[in-house]
Amino acid sequence: MMRLSTLPILMADSLVRVHWSTGLARNGYVDVKVATSSKDKETLAELIAIRHLLYKSQVFDRKPLWGRGLELRVASVQILDLHERTSRKADLYPYFLYVTACLEHIKISLKYHSLDDDIFCLYSKSTVETIDGTLESHTVPNEFWQTSLGELFLSKHAVDQFAMRSEAGLGGLPKNPRAALLRLMASGNNRFVRVELPAMVAVHKSLKYGSECISEYWLDQHSGLHLTIAKPVTGGPGTVVTVFFRTARQRVA
Repeated sequence: MMRLSTLPILMADSLVRVHWSTGLARNGYVDVKVATSSKDKETLAELIAIRHLLYKSQVFDRKPLWGRGLELRVASVQILDLHERTSRKADLYPYFLYVTACLEHIKISLKYHSLDDDIFCLYSKSTVETIDGTLESHTVPNEFWQTSLGELFLSKHAVDQFAMRSEAGLGGLPKNPRAALLRLMASGNNRFVRVELPAMVAVHKSLKYGSECISEYWLDQHSGLHLTIAKPVTGGPGTVVTVFFRTARQRVA
């Protein structure tokens, strides 16, 4: 079991220091800048810091593909309430969405830590970071991944659809659907080719994902798996919004 312990301390009206530890050998703190008007500053900063530590700093030396085998020992009871869906803190939910979207089966427990605890004692190799907690990117529920099609966000809907359709299309339900889908998307040798969908289907999907995005469709030539990728017209990483299997032939774009 991988365990991440966190302890937020309000340092100033717009600064929360989140101490963290994965055990006696690895720890540090993250200074999170928050808006002075923010409510529940410590909880907000703890949520932002946890995401940063798991996916950006990668304190377990890799991005977690799901929550199984991972425990968060948090100081804020509101995080536990969010996980149990009993919280009324609507302003905090957007910052918690990454947990429900990307960390299925995670264990979250409430732990009353103190800075005097051995796990938080700083030493020469402790990590110190500063992040801006006011950025809108902290509320994006999906995480991005490096794939053979470039850097892409992977939506929970796409993962769920892949799990539902894999048994028929790939011959078995994968134990970890996100990991299985990412393995396919990491394959080289031009496994995926861009295709054009039938006109009516393409129009429907364009209306569904809006004028702010450009929809692309990619086919895995080995399995018949299709990816629908919505890319913002302003640039930046696209999002795999859904996947499906189609047996009819499409025209290569």
